[in-house]
Amino acid sequence: MGRRTAKVFTSGFFLVFLLQSFVLAGVVEDRNERAWTVMVYLGADNSIAGSPHLCLNWYDPVVEGLEAVGSSQDLAILVLWDLNDYGDSKLYYVDEYGDYIEQEDDGAVIPTSGEVSMGDPRTLIDFGLWSMSNYPSRYTALIMTDHGGSWRKSMLDDTNGGDSLTTPELGEAISVLQPDILAFDACTMASTEVVYEIRDYVDYYCGSEEVAMMTVLFNVTAPFDYEEPLTALKNDPSTSPKKLSMLFVESYDPYSATDHANQTFSAVDTSKMDDLEEAINQLADLLLADLDSFEYAISQARSDVREYEPAPESGMDVYIYVDLYDLVDLIAYYAYNASVDDACQAVKTAIDNAVVASTCVEGDNSYGLTIFLPDTDYGWIFDDLLWRYRQTQFGIHSSWDEILDELF
Repeated sequence: MGRRTAKVFTSGFFLVFLLQSFVLAGVVEDRNERAWTVMVYLGADNSIAGSPHLCLNWYDPVVEGLEAVGSSQDLAILVLWDLNDYGDSKLYYVDEYGDYIEQEDDGAVIPTSGEVSMGDPRTLIDFGLWSMSNYPSRYTALIMTDHGGSWRKSMLDDTNGGDSLTTPELGEAISVLQPDILAFDACTMASTEVVYEIRDYVDYYCGSEEVAMMTVLFNVTAPFDYEEPLTALKNDPSTSPKKLSMLFVESYDPYSATDHANQTFSAVDTSKMDDLEEAINQLADLLLADLDSFEYAISQARSDVREYEPAPESGMDVYIYVDLYDLVDLIAYYAYNASVDDACQAVKTAIDNAVVASTCVEGDNSYGLTIFLPDTDYGWIFDDLLWRYRQTQFGIHSSWDEILDELF
């Protein structure tokens, strides 16, 4: 494993961690026999299981990409699959021929009902623990594919009453599993808030700032490519977590849906997130000290900043995510203040240090990480959003929520 810092476990998950230690203790000696285990958490218990065209489904790129790769002696590919009928949850090993081999887990992951909630952190924990205990390896990567909503939620499960993973729930699950890489094949998950939540438990994080659009012609295509990076990993199992995270970015197609939304994708070194939070705090505290003087600069920056496709909230589509680098660059431009300029530069430097790879279309001011900053037109829903925001680790530890509170 790579970098690991001291952990603080919530009481509800501490017992799970202890059980994990006992389960994995017997296989630690065998870890070096396999280089990588890749766990794919495929949530399609919603519109993703729909058919855009005859014989096509939105999740086809995931299934076909993994089929094209297959496992090997040094690479194990596991999939937890949940579609939109009750009792259709399946656990698979993708063998060396690309065939999906259903696994008998004795209820460890899938209950006798055959239905899991992908929005339940317990499901994610069970899948990860089962995968790592049955297919131990030196490195692990967890790919989560479904609908995403930045720090608000991800992994929507319609069969289970619209259950979804909140950011605190994601953090709790990842604190137990601690994969080397966490990658989201989902919309708007390259969020400062989400990466900060899991920073102590994952070495590299991959996600998209923008919505991840699929397209249909003769088949379904998606910007996230499973085949190319995992084939490279299979051919060279000595690939490091950093290199694999960069391969995910390099294979991502930012031009796949330019008629709707320019695609973005980035990989982040999570060990740099505390430095980024500190730089954001210094800027926020400086702005708060004389907000009357700087409110115009913030407002103008918000008007010009790279924002991302609307997120559904309270029955409306709202623009609430913006590129962090572009935002502070514009604040410095409009504030015309040496101290603010220095503080904004510190944030940009921290972003440059954290983002190890990113891709977007030419001329797109997307630099790898979003931050929560709604358009002021949405003040009527802000109280509820801010309350939820303050449940995240970034909302708890940073001063950014105070800026938001003052602005609204």
